[in-house]
Formats: sequence, structure tokens, C-alpha cells
Amino acid sequence: MHNYILSNNKNLYTNFSRREFLFLLLSLPFINSFKNKNLELSIKLKEIIGNKGVIVLSKIKTGEIIGCSDINQAKQKHTIGSLAKLIDSTALLEEGLITTEDTYYCKGHDNFNGQKIYCWNYNGHGLMNIQSALSESCNLFFLNASKRISPVDLLKYYDIYKLNESNQNKNKNNTTSFKKLAHTSKKNITLGLDKNLKLSSIQLIGLVNTIANKGNNLPISERTMTIVQNGMIASGQTGTANLLYKTGLNVAAKTGTAPSKSDKTHGWCIGFCPIKKPEISFCVFIKEGTGFSNAVPVAGKTLKLCKTLNYL
Repeated sequence: MHNYILSNNKNLYTNFSRREFLFLLLSLPFINSFKNKNLELSIKLKEIIGNKGVIVLSKIKTGEIIGCSDINQAKQKHTIGSLAKLIDSTALLEEGLITTEDTYYCKGHDNFNGQKIYCWNYNGHGLMNIQSALSESCNLFFLNASKRISPVDLLKYYDIYKLNESNQNKNKNNTTSFKKLAHTSKKNITLGLDKNLKLSSIQLIGLVNTIANKGNNLPISERTMTIVQNGMIASGQTGTANLLYKTGLNVAAKTGTAPSKSDKTHGWCIGFCPIKKPEISFCVFIKEGTGFSNAVPVAGKTLKLCKTLNYL
């Protein structure tokens, strides 16, 4: 709007009262200060991550993107790895197939469909429930729990979260249901490894905002959203994203790692801050690396920057 004001003052003056016109002109520095502040944030985000990936920041209440290191990269889709466990948890809870009382003992390996599968923690996580499994990103807990749910019922929650919508067009006629992937490996769906199960940083920011807002009027119970939130809170304190605790901020987060090119992996860290009254959501994508080792430290630097610039 401010560009229109600057270039069309004469037209505005004829269409607005003198008082309204003067108010708009006096508002320009205020409007531009917000624009400049967000631009400064985006520039500094680019300085943090360079060409290693992308960082996106959003206001949780409005969904407004307030900072992005590279908007084109933010629209690119990638396999999500263990971020899928947020959707897994929602599906299992909403379908009534699991509660916080259900436990599984992770000893580091187990059989899945006759195949020996290892958890990322070869030593095992010990006794897990759904919240601690989210916190520690326990592969075996979710593979074991997924035996209770059909691929169709699991994938439909991607649609319920509206993750089937494109980045640029939210017209219902331009959406593609993830349920078409139901014939593929349930293991790869559960762990977010299916090459066709891809999301962008922009879409993941929307997922975080929905969880932080406990559903955003979606047909998901507040109880389920609370359990998922608690898993993310634990991750940011003692789990796979525990390095964020050193920022001095209360952060809820989830990490993810997925195969990339040949023997490489890419990493994710998404979340929101602060915990009690969420204000900022973030998504960090690292082209080569892991969620824990590479994306989490970048998320920490990002949140420190937000605090310095008074976004938190």
C-alpha cells in the first residue's frame, strides 16, 4: 500500500478526505519501519545460513512470514524424515489407536515385517510413550505403533492438516491428496522417507502454526494437539532438539533427517517459541546434514537473533 501512496498522492488526495490523506502520509515511516525490520531480519537469516539451506520465520497468530533467507528455496519440497512423526502421532491419537499410557521398550532394534530394523539410537531409548517417542524421535516406537493403523488413515491426516495444498494456490481444485501414496511402504510413510512424500519449508511453517494454535479450527481435538505439543516441548528441553534449551528461551521443536543425494542426508528443525504464549514459528532446512547436528544449532542462532531484534 505504501508504494501506491508514494506514487499516487494526487489520486489519493482526490479520493480521500484531507484528514485521511494526511494520516496516510504520516503513517508511511511507521509502515516502512515494519518493512525494513523484516527485511533486516531476512538479510541476517541469510548471513546465518548462507547457501547451506533455508530459514523461514512466521508470526503464529496471523501466519505472516516475517523473515525468509531465500523464498525460492522455501518453496522447494523435500522428504521430511522424522517430522512425519508429528502427523503419525496425530493420526494414532485421533483414531483412538494409542494413548499416553501405551508404552514400547526400544532396545535399539526390532523386527518389522520380517526385517530387522535398527533405531537411529543403536543403544535403544528404553521405555517410551508417545510423548517421549516424539521427544527422542524413536523410530521403533512409531514403526511398532503404525502396525495398528492403515496407510490410508495415516495419510489422510496430511490432508486434514491441509498439507496437500500448494505453496502458492490454496484453491480446493488445486490440491492433491496424499492418500494416493497408500500403496507404498508403510515404513517409509511412517518415517517420512517416501520420495513422493515431500513438503516445503512454507508448508511446514503452516503445520507448526496449526500445532501451536492447537488445531486452528481443524477437526483435531485439543487433547491430541496438547499431547503433540508436549512431545515437541520435551524435544526442545531434553530430546533431539535439546541444544535449543541453551538459548535461554522456552522452545518447542521437532527434528528430522532424511536421505538426500546418494549417501547424503538433509536435516530439519521446526518449532515455536515461547511455549506458554507462542509468538514465533520457525523452520530450518539444511541441504546436507542432520536435524540434530546441523539444523538445531542454526535454529538456536535464529532464535537468538529474534530476541536481539525484539521479535521475542
